[in-house]
Amino acid sequence: MKLRMPSLQADAYDFAPDILRLQHQPPSPMPRAVLLGLLALFFCLLLWAALGRLDIIAVAQGKLAPPCFAAIGTHGRLQQKDIDI
Repeated sequence: MKLRMPSLQADAYDFAPDILRLQHQPPSPMPRAVLLGLLALFFCLLLWAALGRLDIIAVAQGKLAPPCFAAIGTHGRLQQKDIDI
């Protein structure tokens, strides 16, 4: 024996028990949209982590002294000068 649910009009859902209102209304699309957005963001982060390059930056105290210093001389030619520190 099947129980028949009474057919309620749209205005009657306002006064019906909450469970009946939830059973007869379609679910909200917002949670699915948020889930798909978060999954797309997570996929982009994984793709970036797999394909991206990381620059390694080192910090230290002291001076950077190149082994030689090239300067333009008086005649317009490059001259090499040694630097002693």
